[in-house]
Amino acid sequence: MTIDALTPGLYRRDAALDPSARFAPDDARPNAARLTLAREVPLVFGRGLLGRPTMTVRATATAARLDYAAFSIGTRLASLSDGLPNDLLSALAGTSLNLSVMDGQGLASADLDLLRVADALKLRLGQGSATYAELFDRTIPLGDIVLAMADAAPDISTRDALMRIAPQLSRSARLADMIDLGVIGGNSASDGATRLEVGAFALLRAVLELSRGGTYELNLNLGVQGLTGAKLRIFGGRGDTSSPWLTVTDARDVVIRTARSRIYLEVSALSAISGIASVRVPILIDLAEAEARLSDIACGGAGSRGVTLAVTPSIGSIAIADVSGSGLANLNVAPALQPAVLTNVLGAVRATASAKVSLGGVQSQSLFFSEGDIAAHASKTVSTGDLVTGVTASLVKKVDIAVTILGITVHTGPVVSALGAQLGALGPVIDPLLGQLTGLLGVRLGEADVRVDGMRCGVPLLVA
Repeated sequence: MTIDALTPGLYRRDAALDPSARFAPDDARPNAARLTLAREVPLVFGRGLLGRPTMTVRATATAARLDYAAFSIGTRLASLSDGLPNDLLSALAGTSLNLSVMDGQGLASADLDLLRVADALKLRLGQGSATYAELFDRTIPLGDIVLAMADAAPDISTRDALMRIAPQLSRSARLADMIDLGVIGGNSASDGATRLEVGAFALLRAVLELSRGGTYELNLNLGVQGLTGAKLRIFGGRGDTSSPWLTVTDARDVVIRTARSRIYLEVSALSAISGIASVRVPILIDLAEAEARLSDIACGGAGSRGVTLAVTPSIGSIAIADVSGSGLANLNVAPALQPAVLTNVLGAVRATASAKVSLGGVQSQSLFFSEGDIAAHASKTVSTGDLVTGVTASLVKKVDIAVTILGITVHTGPVVSALGAQLGALGPVIDPLLGQLTGLLGVRLGEADVRVDGMRCGVPLLVA
């Protein structure tokens, strides 16, 4: 057997191309080779017909060098405090999980190797010979998924928290609906070199969201220092998007997206104005999808290797407004906004406020993750830049306050000024709450948080 032809070329793993068109000869930037072997075989019965004792048989195969990256979206968490992580996860789970502040902080800081989680899950389900893709395509009880996460936990405290959560979960989920393992999905065991590091809290939240299916609604009553009350309604969920939360790919046409979300936060505080006991501030946040796409994988020499993502931040709007309950649930329709009633003292003094900020910045931005960034599990953020100050401060700059006293409505005066000052003073209380909340949900107004969870260069693969 001899080599009849060896052709270097460029292989594009693009589903839009016919398989025969994915390889093209290319000496300048080869990532694949097409090899043709030839062998002379003797002819027995065909000698009389062909007039020769042998004939040449050729076989052709194409192999490609595969460089791939794993990346996820919505991965950065703000510093956690109080009981909001427990409140959110309990609402998603449909039962009180009783997580302590330390449990929430531990889950937020822990990273899990997704392939170790998958290996542990295969053992628990008795599916040791299944490929990762076959495993993730199964509908699996949430309790088993969380127990497998505990098996792969990097420390005892994270393991214990997950072990306590698992028995309380009753629903199921199909992991393939949120994780696309792509080129490594056909593997049945880890090669030891590939690690896909994901945040424990982010993975748990995404699995709980997925198990609810479609758009969900959460209602939370929060205790926040500096406020006399805080009621929260959340609409959204991964079950309402066809995009994965994490993907492993070498293709430049794979896009991952956050879920669309709508947040309605109603806070109240003691009034600093004589004759008015309290002030109520309802804030509506509409969050469109943020998205990330693989732009480039650099597999050159040391110091230049890394992954570039094209990232588009979440755009949307924030408003001080009252909205009827029926107008919140449909994420495809903008709700009708009414001036927010800040205070209403027996009909004698009635104050309303309205403000809205819409965000632009729909162009994608490039983020480069070096090997050091990937090893450190670093998240990076792109922003529209619309919110130079906090959310509440941005709204207060545009707020229109109307005060009606004994039937006379005014937009200026001491009461209007005092209410404006109190709205501004509430900013340092409301903004951290919104920042932590949107971080826990994995989507931020005017921003996108992304992380490269793994990178491999030069994996050989027979493609044709």
